[in-house]
Amino acid sequence: MKEHTHTETIVDNENVEAASIELPENVTPEPQEEEHMHLKHIADSSSLVRAYLPVSDDQGQLLGDIELERQVKEFCDRYRDLSSVNEPDPVIREAKVLVTRYTLRVNFVENSLRGTITKYRIREGMLFNIMKELLDQKDIKWMAWFKRNFNQREFRSVSDYMKLARIKNIIRYAVFGKERLIQLERQLSDEQKEQEDPIGAFLEENGIDFNPEQETDDRELRIEADIAINMRKLRKEEITEIPRELVEALVRNGRDLEKSHIEELKRAQQVPDKDVVEYMRSIIDSNGNPEPIMTPDRKAEGFKKTADRFLKAIENALGDNDYVLQFDLGAYNTLKQKVLDLERLISAN
Repeated sequence: MKEHTHTETIVDNENVEAASIELPENVTPEPQEEEHMHLKHIADSSSLVRAYLPVSDDQGQLLGDIELERQVKEFCDRYRDLSSVNEPDPVIREAKVLVTRYTLRVNFVENSLRGTITKYRIREGMLFNIMKELLDQKDIKWMAWFKRNFNQREFRSVSDYMKLARIKNIIRYAVFGKERLIQLERQLSDEQKEQEDPIGAFLEENGIDFNPEQETDDRELRIEADIAINMRKLRKEEITEIPRELVEALVRNGRDLEKSHIEELKRAQQVPDKDVVEYMRSIIDSNGNPEPIMTPDRKAEGFKKTADRFLKAIENALGDNDYVLQFDLGAYNTLKQKVLDLERLISAN
C-alpha cells in the first residue's frame, strides 16, 4: 500500500455498510498481500484505517533496516512448514543469528519511540498543569472540570503526565520512557524534587540500568523501584543487616516493608538472642504477618492484659452460680500455686 493521494470510498463486497474515508492511490479494501487485512473490518473508523495503513505499508522503514526485515520475512515464509526440514541444526543456527539481530533492532526502535512519545506526554502534562493552576485560581474543582471537558477514563494517565511535568527539567530525560521516569520520581524525596535538576542529581548518585537494545519490562521497572524504596526505608532507620535479595523476595511476593515491620526489625536489633536477618525471613514467610518479638516490656504488657481478662472472668463467676458449679478447682489450684511462685520471684528481685 503506497502513500495516499486522493479519497476513495470503501465498499464492502459482502454488503457491509460503506464508509467514506481517505485511501492511498492503488489501495483497495480487499487484501493485496497475505499479511493485509480486509478493510471492511475497520471501515467504520477512518482514524483506525489511517493508523492501520502505515503498519501494513511498512517494509522495515521504521526498523531502519529494510534488508533485515526482508530476510526475516523470507526466512519465516520459507520455514512455515517444517515437515520438509531434514537437518534442523543449520536452520536453528540461521534463525539464532537472525533473531539476535532482529531483536536488538526492534528493542532499540521501540525504546527510541517510547522516549519520543514520553517527551510528548510530558509536554501534554505541562499544558494540563497550566490549566489546573489557572482553574485553581478561579476556585474551580480540577477533577470535575476535567471530566466535563475530557474523557474521564484518561484522568489517571493525565495525572501521571502532570506529575512528571512538575519535576524540573525532566524533559531532558524523556529517552528513559514514561514508566521508568515514574519509578524514578517515586524514589525522589520532597527535598530532592525541589532541586533544579532532580533526575540528573539522582542519576549521578545512583546511575540507571537502561539499555535501549533490551526490551523494557514495565513490571520489572516497578519492582526495581519498590526494592529501592524499601532499601531506603531500612537505611533511614540504620537497619543495614538486611541483604537486597531478601527485600526483593518480599517485593516479589507483593508486599512492602510496613511501619510495623520496621519497628519489629529495630526491636530485633536490640534483643540479644534475635537475628535481624532471620526475622526479615519470617516477615517474608508469613506474608507480612510475623509473630511480634516478645521483649520484656511486651511480655509484661501481655501478662497484664491476661491478668485483666482473668480478673474479669472471676467477677463473672462470682455472679453466676451455674458457672461456679462447673468450675475446675484443680486448674484453679494450679494457677494459684503459679501465682504464688511468681510473687516469690518478684519479691526476690
